[in-house]
Amino acid sequence: MSSSFPTPITHMSGVLNKRHISKEKADLLSLAAISAKDAFPYLGYVPPGNIAFCEALPYFDADGHPLGEPHFHRFRVNYTPGWIPPEGNWFNYPKYRGPKRKGEYAYLTKGLIDWSAVCGNPDEPIIITEGEYKAIRVCDAWKKPCVGLGGVWMFNARREDWPEGFDFKLPGRTVYIVYDADKESTQDHPLKGGSRGVEGAAKRLSVKLYGNGAVPVLLYIARTETFTKARQADPNAKMGLDDYIDAGGTWEELRVQYSDPVQQAGLAYLMDTYAMYRGSKPGVFHVKKGILYSTKEFYDVEANCKGEIEITQGGKDIKKVVKLAPLWLDNDDRPEFYDFIFEPSLISGLDQAASTYNKWNGFKVAGWVGPGEGDRYKEVVATWRKFTMRLCGGEGPHAEFEKWVADIFQNPGRKTTKAVLLRCSLMGVGKSLLGEVIRDIVGTDHSARLGLRDVTHHFNSLMASRVLVQVDEARDIQKEHDSQLNHMVTAEECVMTLKNRDSVIVKSYGRLFLTSNDLVPINMDEHNRRWLVLEPDLTIEDQDGNWSKWVGSVVAPMLRSEEGLRMLRFHLDQIDLAGWNPTEKVMMTEAAERMIDFSRSRTNDLTTNLLRAFLEDETGVWVTTPRLHGGPQSLSWKRFSDAVIVRGGSTPGHPMKLPGEGLKRVRLYVRKGAKGLAVKHVKDQGVTVDLAACGWDNKWLLDRIKSTEKAWVEAGGDLLTGASTGGGKF
Repeated sequence: MSSSFPTPITHMSGVLNKRHISKEKADLLSLAAISAKDAFPYLGYVPPGNIAFCEALPYFDADGHPLGEPHFHRFRVNYTPGWIPPEGNWFNYPKYRGPKRKGEYAYLTKGLIDWSAVCGNPDEPIIITEGEYKAIRVCDAWKKPCVGLGGVWMFNARREDWPEGFDFKLPGRTVYIVYDADKESTQDHPLKGGSRGVEGAAKRLSVKLYGNGAVPVLLYIARTETFTKARQADPNAKMGLDDYIDAGGTWEELRVQYSDPVQQAGLAYLMDTYAMYRGSKPGVFHVKKGILYSTKEFYDVEANCKGEIEITQGGKDIKKVVKLAPLWLDNDDRPEFYDFIFEPSLISGLDQAASTYNKWNGFKVAGWVGPGEGDRYKEVVATWRKFTMRLCGGEGPHAEFEKWVADIFQNPGRKTTKAVLLRCSLMGVGKSLLGEVIRDIVGTDHSARLGLRDVTHHFNSLMASRVLVQVDEARDIQKEHDSQLNHMVTAEECVMTLKNRDSVIVKSYGRLFLTSNDLVPINMDEHNRRWLVLEPDLTIEDQDGNWSKWVGSVVAPMLRSEEGLRMLRFHLDQIDLAGWNPTEKVMMTEAAERMIDFSRSRTNDLTTNLLRAFLEDETGVWVTTPRLHGGPQSLSWKRFSDAVIVRGGSTPGHPMKLPGEGLKRVRLYVRKGAKGLAVKHVKDQGVTVDLAACGWDNKWLLDRIKSTEKAWVEAGGDLLTGASTGGGKF
């Protein structure tokens, strides 16, 4: 018995019959009916809902080559008949689906028009309409070049470039803009929505075309006799170009509904350049430079923008040259918005329909590998993997780190509660370089390299408009800074500061990448959920040997080159993140276990006791010296037999000669209010405190240090290494 279940063939046959597309033309256009699951490689997600099938609409350039990597597709989603989404909310189940954050693409009907010839010939008019199927119908029925848009606001005001595939020579070319007649359309208002709707989108596109030398023309389906008849039969009739053709409408009938959308060149420039911000403190926003002006500042900046207009004076119509900034402010069609946002999952710039301006403007580097570059690509990836594998300290931590990095580029618009801490006391091995390479791909608009003090002091506002913040040489992080850093990792919102305007709250998508030379830059316990702690598999020999030289001579120039960055971005875009949860607890690395051990060790107890000792006494000094190189990393404790002059309340680090050891950097702690210590300097032996000359009675502090050290040793501790083999407390 044959199955009655619809097959992809019958699905496609129904689509072609409905769209009046022959099988031969469908093959030229590469149209297909596929399952929602099979759409995943193109979308990066499986469309939700009870879906019968998806109509695949692949995009191609003027020469018929696939656009995008992976090949850009849009899909018309066909839900199972009778299925209704939860609570009837169709908003989350749109008819058309496209990949997230893939930029803008123009739809050219492959095989139906010689697009290569059209693109280079500005004497050939083109038509722009909304939707792929409408463009297909025009190209097929009228044999006229028609470009399809995925949305009427695709050509947003902020972009200076054009969607991929839109490679037309524009100067002198006539461009017809034909958008749908909706149920709200009338003869007087043929496009719905006013300045914030389809009408505003058409005029914004017109201004953009005009500014690039084209001759934009608006054609209104709603003013044709064909639409009038349809409206008489159905008061709620809607009509796109494909419906218009199917109803018997002709190009000649539509062409006479001519409207010139641009009346004044200078005013068109202002329309394309500025938008009115209608927030709590309104201003005029330069959408291309990202500058918010007061009205007076706007007048001053555009004082020389003048144009000739017609006015009635003394009963006569005369032409007069006037300043155009006031006219722009009084124009009802001027672009405007109410909110600043930072949403990497949405298109950048002005969204007049949503009344928002998105501060996200994409990554600096796009990932791609050209023909014949396969070997070079493999070399770049191999260098990256060798470099990061050693810095991460092993395969497991490296895999987790690479997914963390890849998530920045694959999913910049989703929140992660994981941060990276790369800890190593060695110098010149590439800790900061690693962050610099990633920031090079992100770009300076959405990344920053900051000091710890800046981060912890301005932590909330610094995350605004950034997806990556690098903090180098993080050290001596105080307890309150710990909480601030942890808050930065998990905070859902941050503050965006606008010059001379109220600050606004935007969502936070920033990732933190810290490097440090300290053993315990962050106090950490076994409940750590946020910090992926990495420690390089390197030695002191690597710092001064071949590794350091290789990093400087090979890694840095290769990975930071234009070629290396785009290839590395391509590699990161291919990493499989299926199953990687950006908000789950971070993996526990050996480096993290060591940090936790030192954070809660008797060494820290000793520190706490000694600190309490000199805070409680009138005077007191104690010294701690980190072992700078080698492993295991630990702390050595010394009494104050060698020291330097220290003023009350300061906690500076100084190089000094310790008994039986070489010159090391140590840290002295002196009770606030203590006087300076008398010192003397002996060549090759560092600086020494002359306790006798101080006239202080340090017996109480000495006794406290001795009793603490004794308890430490009795508990199984080693005074030299700071390690503990016992479990006792003191």
